[in-house]
Amino acid sequence: MNTSYLPSKKIQITILILIVLLCGFLAFFFFDNERNETDENTFVDVAAVTSDEDNINTLDSDGDGAYDWQEELWPELDPNNPDSDGDGVLDGQYIRLKQNEAILRARGEENVESDLTETEKFARTAVTALIAVAQSGGELTEEQQRVFSENLANYVQNLTLGEKLYTRDSFNLVSNTKENIRAYSNGMKQLFRTYPVATSDIELIITALEEPEVNQGGLRAINKKYGDYLIELSSQEVPQNIAARHTQLTNSISQLGAATDNLLQEEQDELITLSLVAQLETILSNAAAAIINLNKYFEIVEDDIYFN
Repeated sequence: MNTSYLPSKKIQITILILIVLLCGFLAFFFFDNERNETDENTFVDVAAVTSDEDNINTLDSDGDGAYDWQEELWPELDPNNPDSDGDGVLDGQYIRLKQNEAILRARGEENVESDLTETEKFARTAVTALIAVAQSGGELTEEQQRVFSENLANYVQNLTLGEKLYTRDSFNLVSNTKENIRAYSNGMKQLFRTYPVATSDIELIITALEEPEVNQGGLRAINKKYGDYLIELSSQEVPQNIAARHTQLTNSISQLGAATDNLLQEEQDELITLSLVAQLETILSNAAAAIINLNKYFEIVEDDIYFN
């Protein structure tokens, strides 16, 4: 199997170093935001749910960010499997996405655009109470500091990079006929050749985290590349039996494109940058896993016996 388009393992050491530096970024971000005034006075826990094994109403058996009883309301979800359909989207994320879509439909809206950056959104929720304590001359307790740190870490780790989180029903799903599968296989192989997830792209992104202004030309090139790749992936007719892997790859490419888009901005969104540092290894792992599994699938369906 050709794996030339997979990211090289040599970047993993660099990524790990960046993740270690995340603690320093968090400290800087907190003290920098203490200087900003806000009208809000409510602390909102951004963690999805808190599981309690002794209470059936607050039990999250698989740790996917949704209570078991919530998952039981969705026939396609399994309370004991954090990613029921294997598309790389946790069931808790899936539920919140579908609930939000239902609210927008009820309002007759396609999407709600916000002028707030992710940093500003977080500052209006999790940071607010801590700023109030500091401005009043009080001292933060160890518990308050711990809760803040956990909320910021969760927010950064779970932030969706990109305009949306794709699920399998985001695509034009088609039946698993020989013609559809072969057409999809041929189309995706061409996309792999046209838009390889190149080691040089990832190395440039890592370098740009420190000096984005020095790498603008290269960043613009790969930003366009992953933007075009995302358009192609979004428009594919996807056989139902491979939709999970297609979803996983699409989300990874969407996140890489969003990361480079943020690095090209004159004023970067600090939390998106932090989120990229925290999630880059996972994004690359998901992209590699999806590409490998797709190629295994393509090898299998080349044999006509698969359709007998």
